[in-house]
Amino acid sequence: MSEPFIGEIRTFPYTYAPAGWMSCDGQYLQIGQFSTLYAIIGTLYGGDGRTDFRLPPLNASAVMGNGTGPALPYSRQGYAYGASEITLQPSQLPQHTHTARAEQDLSDTDAPTGSYVSIFQTPAGPGVPVYKEKDDSTQIVDMNQSALATAGATQSHYNMQPYLPLRFCIAIIGIFPSRS
Repeated sequence: MSEPFIGEIRTFPYTYAPAGWMSCDGQYLQIGQFSTLYAIIGTLYGGDGRTDFRLPPLNASAVMGNGTGPALPYSRQGYAYGASEITLQPSQLPQHTHTARAEQDLSDTDAPTGSYVSIFQTPAGPGVPVYKEKDDSTQIVDMNQSALATAGATQSHYNMQPYLPLRFCIAIIGIFPSRS
């Protein structure tokens, strides 16, 4: 392998950073200990610029080039974009329906697990659960659609493209890259 430029980032399949490299996990480094690397990346990824600076935080992130592309906004180097979880708004969901199932006869159990909701309350009085065991599938009917509430409740969902984790490392020893 050729000698890397200081600050060069490569991917490795190892569970550790090789000698002369550090994992790009967003850790803060002391400028006094890594002055050559600081001279190259500065506070592009964070740090106060007086005593410390930060390595790129590439764990759990997809790498993307800076700049712009067709119909894309400008992406500035060193800034984090996107989100691993998003909350969909009702306008983003396709139109669909939910069908609720219920028993036609009276409730005769207090165990809702694996049971259908009964349409009728039993005559035994208040506090009797309205559930029916699934013992006779011929008694199952659709409930009125107005009995269903809106779905969603503004909960986020996982929003990551397929991925394969590799270790991103930055060279801390090597050739100082000259500007052209």
